[in-house]
Amino acid sequence: ESPAVLDYLGRRAARMASELPPVPDSLDAWEKHRDQLVAQLEDGLGLPDREPMKSAIMGTDPADDLVIEEVAYLWAADTFASATVIRNGNPSAGRPAIVITPGESGHYTFKPYRKAVDALAREGYLVLFIDDPRIGRRHAPHAGLYATASAAGTQVAGIQVFDALRGLDYLLTRPDVDPHKI
Repeated sequence: ESPAVLDYLGRRAARMASELPPVPDSLDAWEKHRDQLVAQLEDGLGLPDREPMKSAIMGTDPADDLVIEEVAYLWAADTFASATVIRNGNPSAGRPAIVITPGESGHYTFKPYRKAVDALAREGYLVLFIDDPRIGRRHAPHAGLYATASAAGTQVAGIQVFDALRGLDYLLTRPDVDPHKI
């Protein structure tokens, strides 16, 4: 028997691949194509402008061998996002870093995430766990977030993409993070 779903997906992937533009043949062509795609994504997702980063550590809590920092950083137009930084107690510079976007109703304090996040921090990573926009300090009720985002011309996926971009921007300002290991 033929796996019907697999066949369908294979045909669909082949059709989509045949509609793709040709592969650029030079570095300049790749960079131009990339710039066009980024502009299309920014426009389609309704992303705000990326302003120069401003941030503050709102509180620090040493927890056994880890340090937990509550941070706020500029999201857009004087609006700040909140996140939790989890790192080991070693004050070394040049550590690798990871951005974890919240997914569905995620926050570092939720137990399913803690074991993996804490293990990464103990291995020397600085982990930036971005607060979900609908809970905690960024509290925006689920339905309100979608309605307001749509009214503002921003896709909900755009909020998630911009969260990650601004998280990366924030990590680049930290002297304890190696910018080549994010």
